[in-house]
Amino acid sequence: MRGFIGEMNEFRKMVIRKAFQKLDSSKRGMITMSNMAKFYNASKHPQVLAGECSAQEALNDLMDSFDHCCHTGEVTYTEFEEYYEGLSVGIETDDQFVSTLKSTWGI
Repeated sequence: MRGFIGEMNEFRKMVIRKAFQKLDSSKRGMITMSNMAKFYNASKHPQVLAGECSAQEALNDLMDSFDHCCHTGEVTYTEFEEYYEGLSVGIETDDQFVSTLKSTWGI
């Protein structure tokens, strides 16, 4: 799929790194799913703000996307970036993408 749509641009990757670094205070290259749930501000998600879903549904959607990490309870930077790369495809402008990450992760 990456070959068809291209790779995410460096500007978006930089914002993803910033969000991950906020969660990875120990600089291990891993974040816990519990910290993700703790620091994710689902009430600022665009679909919540538009009344399309509740904050709890937005949080559940995020956590469900990382179900494959449940056995360790940790998410690597690569997994985090891949999630946002998939999300990036559906967000037309860099400004919208950055706004979404900044508001939901408080960066």
